[in-house]
Amino acid sequence: MKLQVRSTSVAMVAGAMFAVAFVSANVVAQKKTAADVAAKFTGTWTMQAAANMAPAGGRAGGAQRLYEIGFFSEFQGRGGGGAPGGPGMDEGEKAGQAALAKIQQLGRTVTIKATAESVTFADGNGERTYPTNNQNVKTDVGSGAMMTTKSRWDGNSLKQQFIYGETSITQNWELSDDGNQINFKMQILNMSRQESPKEAKIVYERQTTAAPPVAR
Repeated sequence: MKLQVRSTSVAMVAGAMFAVAFVSANVVAQKKTAADVAAKFTGTWTMQAAANMAPAGGRAGGAQRLYEIGFFSEFQGRGGGGAPGGPGMDEGEKAGQAALAKIQQLGRTVTIKATAESVTFADGNGERTYPTNNQNVKTDVGSGAMMTTKSRWDGNSLKQQFIYGETSITQNWELSDDGNQINFKMQILNMSRQESPKEAKIVYERQTTAAPPVAR
């Protein structure tokens, strides 16, 4: 009887140790550093789908309006997607509004180069780099107009915020678990108005280079 109790105790201890080791291994495997995530973001991405979007001229608010004002760079100039401006606007205000419009214009193909410390985007709007230290960066976007930008890594996501005047634009780039898809969401909020933010969602998929044909 004593031998049986002792064997059972040993089995229980061994099982507990295995469970702890299994959980610890999973925690280590699931814990990703900013450098790990940045490496997976690096590459060329192609737009595959758009959620809650309507063709330019469609009668709807929110995301549909983002489409009209040039959310896709190919539609710049339609429905007010050209250079912002108007009577009564000084040069600084025009520059600030133009900078906000440009943030909303993403190319169908974008190349990302990312590290733990920064991220660089290259598309039809040129190349732009942001530090990912979650610190406010003030940039003169023209004629003295100052825009505040902040970027950070958050798990599998890159989170960004752009503020000019009373307008706040947030962008969330969320990487899929397999590293082959980015779910992008953008919200535009006028901080002085009591209204829900305008929102748009799109999906990017990693662009892969096909292997060259084998010579025969």
